[in-house]
Amino acid sequence: MVMIKNSELAEKLGIPHTKIKRWTREFLPPDPLARKQSGYTRTLSDNEAFKVYLGGHLVSALNFSVHEARIILEDLKDWLSAKGLLPDVESLDLHELEKQVSIFYVDIMRGGAEKFWYFVKGSVERQHLAGTINGVELAQEQYVQYTIGGDMKFLSSELRPVHPLDQNRIDQKRLHIQNLLINYLRKVKGEKEALSKVIGRRTWK
Repeated sequence: MVMIKNSELAEKLGIPHTKIKRWTREFLPPDPLARKQSGYTRTLSDNEAFKVYLGGHLVSALNFSVHEARIILEDLKDWLSAKGLLPDVESLDLHELEKQVSIFYVDIMRGGAEKFWYFVKGSVERQHLAGTINGVELAQEQYVQYTIGGDMKFLSSELRPVHPLDQNRIDQKRLHIQNLLINYLRKVKGEKEALSKVIGRRTWK
């Protein structure tokens, strides 16, 4: 297992070292070795480093509080692992429909005090249409849709703008989880590792 220091992670991601150190303290449990060894420099596994990056994204880009981001990370932990949306996973648990998915994203909606709902969309195929409607380029998209924790998975299809407006609202935030993972792998592990995450998935048209 390759381990990485906070300073190296910060340099590769282009994020200030002070932020990475703070996010590490906020989103990972204390390192027991730090208490035993004076001057000890913490190192992170791939999954720990990605958790720090993802937690930081929830706070800095999607404007969740640190406490809310911790809840979301815990809620999504098993799903991310099952769908191969972590840098290091041993096995996948994919529904038959999900094996056709080229890219996942998650809409996070508030369900009450310290509670969130998670709506998954997995794009299967996206076809640009000729021409425009009211000056807007459109695409026909087919996708798998379900809620995390729910059993029902089904295919849907809709027309949507090729260049959609910001999907985030006060009560709903869109987490482009697979794009975040690929961006992380490109910067931290290299292009080869990033490409390996999309092998076997269908390419968007």
